[in-house]
Amino acid sequence: LKLQFLYLIGAFFCCRGPAGEILEDRPSNHPCHVHDMTEDKSAVAARIGGTQHDEVAASNMTEDKSAVAAMLGSMLERRAAGGGAAAAAPGLPSWERENRLGVSYTDGGFGCGQFVHKLSGGGAIAIDEGFRELGHRVWDTCIAVSRMLEHAPAVVDGKVVLELGAGCGLLSMVAARLGAARVVATEVPAVVREMAGHVAANGLAQAVEAEAFTWGHAEEQAALARRFRGRGVDLFVGMDVTVNPQWVDVFVDALRGLMTDAAAPGARALVGGPRHREGWPLFLAAARARGFAVTDVAEDAFHPEYRSQKIAAVWLTL
Repeated sequence: LKLQFLYLIGAFFCCRGPAGEILEDRPSNHPCHVHDMTEDKSAVAARIGGTQHDEVAASNMTEDKSAVAAMLGSMLERRAAGGGAAAAAPGLPSWERENRLGVSYTDGGFGCGQFVHKLSGGGAIAIDEGFRELGHRVWDTCIAVSRMLEHAPAVVDGKVVLELGAGCGLLSMVAARLGAARVVATEVPAVVREMAGHVAANGLAQAVEAEAFTWGHAEEQAALARRFRGRGVDLFVGMDVTVNPQWVDVFVDALRGLMTDAAAPGARALVGGPRHREGWPLFLAAARARGFAVTDVAEDAFHPEYRSQKIAAVWLTL
């Protein structure tokens, strides 16, 4: 039922603007439009009953559908009356997406239409987000670190970059636009095809190689490492890969294995995630336990407008 409610919240607040509207990465108003403010609540209830998600078993649907519909109807009425929160919480930077509108995006995992990242040097990267896997939307740490790289392009300029858990591919595309010599963006098979579509749609199919790689799969990892025999990886990247604590150990093991087998001399890794979530301290402990030297990314390394106490990033070396 909790997941069903989160999906309802997602449907209500999903940021799909009118046809052709583009939602930018710094949405000062960030209005999440409701498609039909006048829809009959009983119809909503009927549609709730007809919606099946793998994560929501019928046995969990113990709350009366009419009560759920009434709750959603109340939300619609408050929104229509101007009582719904349409802006960031007080003190929340305009670019941050988590906890906007009082809803944690990382709990719901729902998409927000078209996301546009305007590059500091001109041009833009556009991503059509989806209401599916976690990797189908852009997360806060990825936004902030992408801006950090634009603020300090020497980090990637001329480098070979390998991203683990690339999601929509934003960071890899930014690295390519900043002059990286080679960029390989990896994701699980369920996500990599769509990521490759984002890369191609942004005209970067020749600059970013989208590859399927599942952490913990030894054969896939060995095959990926072999791709860098000619020239090793200078920079390994992983953003928002610690959101789920269950991913931490397998991610750190994969990163260590690749930095052992595929790294260029002097290689380092840049890993970031939400500081306030359980997975971040677990990640730091796991990295140190596996022999990584861990150094915090200094606050002044971030773009001045993209600094947040909720976001952390570290450099890792072996």
